[in-house]
Amino acid sequence: MPRRRRCRFIQNRPIVNLYKPCGIPQRDIKILTLSLEELEAIRLVDMEKMEQTEACKLMDVSRPTFSRVLSSARRIIAEALVGGYALSIEGGDFKHINDKDNLEESEMTKIVVSAMGEDLDAKVDGRFGRSNQFILVDSESLEFEVIDNSGVSAMGSGAGIQTAEMIIKTGAKIVLTGAVGPKASAVLNAGGVKYFEGYNGMSVKQAVEKFKAE
Repeated sequence: MPRRRRCRFIQNRPIVNLYKPCGIPQRDIKILTLSLEELEAIRLVDMEKMEQTEACKLMDVSRPTFSRVLSSARRIIAEALVGGYALSIEGGDFKHINDKDNLEESEMTKIVVSAMGEDLDAKVDGRFGRSNQFILVDSESLEFEVIDNSGVSAMGSGAGIQTAEMIIKTGAKIVLTGAVGPKASAVLNAGGVKYFEGYNGMSVKQAVEKFKAE
């Protein structure tokens, strides 16, 4: 009996699901498919410049498995570019590491939001690692506490890691922010904290309400 294939973890979903040469109708072109875990492997190693030993831990796969996924992704992308084919990004055997469906109800009470001010009307700070304030919000009562993180302003590097470690100490399991870098992501994941990106432009209160409604 064949061994069941292990599900791979991903942190990012694609912004665009189809790329194709300009000027050629989709019906007239061959389409190659890149799975989401193949895209994730490319993102971690070729964009984030992460070592494979670290990347395979984030995806929760063995080093040989990660190498096969990465090699397959590079081959598919090369074939699409050289052959002038379209590239579709879809499917695969994966689980998003921060899927809301994975949360326990008790974990959704305390939410930490990166903020550009000190109340619920403050705008969400898109820079997780460099945010000077975070607001710890009770999602039921909307009572909140301001957490000072201004010390990161003087840091040349490592701000994301230090910020992530600070968040873990609050005991909250959810972070809402703009974007989280790969090193901070690894620390948050190791600490059992799930982060949700893309809340730029809204207030802290709006971010919490949007998260609860999704």
